[in-house]
Amino acid sequence: MMMPLADAIATGPFSIVVEIVASGVKREAQVLEIGSDLANIPAVVAGSIASYADGKVGQDPLRVGAAVRARGLQPNIHLTCATHDRVAIRQTLREMRALGLFNVFALTGERPAGTDHRRIQGDPAHVTEHVPDLDSVQLTEMIAQLRANEGTPFHITVAVSPFLYTREPCLAQYQRLEQKVAAGANLAVTQAGWDARKFAELKRYVSDRGLGIPLLGNVHVLSRRGAEQMAAANPPRHAVSTQLLDALRKESDAADGGLQARLERAAGTLAVLKGLGYAGAYITGTASADQITEILHRAGELEGQWQRCADDLQFGMPDAFYLDAPSWTAPPAPGATTAQPVPSQS
Repeated sequence: MMMPLADAIATGPFSIVVEIVASGVKREAQVLEIGSDLANIPAVVAGSIASYADGKVGQDPLRVGAAVRARGLQPNIHLTCATHDRVAIRQTLREMRALGLFNVFALTGERPAGTDHRRIQGDPAHVTEHVPDLDSVQLTEMIAQLRANEGTPFHITVAVSPFLYTREPCLAQYQRLEQKVAAGANLAVTQAGWDARKFAELKRYVSDRGLGIPLLGNVHVLSRRGAEQMAAANPPRHAVSTQLLDALRKESDAADGGLQARLERAAGTLAVLKGLGYAGAYITGTASADQITEILHRAGELEGQWQRCADDLQFGMPDAFYLDAPSWTAPPAPGATTAQPVPSQS
C-alpha cells in the first residue's frame, strides 16, 4: 500500500521525488510506463506530475496523476496560476478531491507558449485579457483554507530558489518562503542549482528562522544542451555559470556524451543534500528508472565523502551574495561569468 507523501517525508530517512513531465510530445502510455518503473524503486516516494515544460502545453495532470497512482506511485500534482483564475483553480481542487488526489505543488508558473492570453466571457463577441489573479503564496493560502474548512487532507508543496546571487532578490526569495510557510505550506522544493553553499545557506536559514518545513533539494541531471539552453534564455531562469558550462562541454567529448559525468554529479549532489540534513531530493532532468537507480546507488557510496562532494559542487557566481560561508566550501572560481538569474515566479 502506498504511503501518503506527508508520512513518507516525515518518517523516511531520505525521500526521493521524481518529476514526471507529462508533455505533449510523449504519449500517455509512455508517461505511465515511467510511473510504473519508478514505483519499483523503494526510495522513490512520489512522482511530481508537471503538465508542461519549456513553455509547451502537455497532458491533463489529473488524468495522468490518477493513472500513475493506479500503477503504484503516489502523484504530486503541479497546479499553476499562470493560465487559470481562482474560479478555475477552485474547480481543479474540487476535481482533485473527488479523485482522491491530495498532493498539490502550488506554483505561480509561467504561461505556456501558444496559449491565448484572452478569455471569452458570455459570448465570442466579449473577449477580455486573462490576467492571473493569484500567485503561489495566495494559492497556498487558498488550498490551506479548503483543508481547514472542508477537511480535505491537501498536502502542499511549494518552491524556493536559493540560487540568487545578489542580496535583494535572495532575501526577497527567503521572505517569500516564509510567507508560504505562514500560509500553510507543508514541503519546500528548491529549484535547480549547482552550488553547495547555497544549498547549505537555505538549510541554515530555515533552521535559524524556525520555519519547521522539510526541504527537498533539486538534483537536476544537467546535459550540455540543457545548460546551453538555460544560459541562453533571456532572462535566464537558472544560474548556469560559465565554469559549469565549460565542465559540461568538456565532459560531452566523452564516448557517452558526458552521461556518466552527469550521473556522477547528480549522485554527489544527493550525497551533499543528505549530509546537510535535507529531508530528501527532487530529481529532475531524467525520469529513467535505470539512471535514477544508478544515481541512488552511487550516492550511497559517496555519503561518507559528502564534504568532498560539496567542495566539487561550487558553480556559483563571481562576487556572489551569500548569507554565510560554511568552512568546507571554496569560493567560486574567479572569472566565471554569466547573466544573473531573475527571481523565480514560483
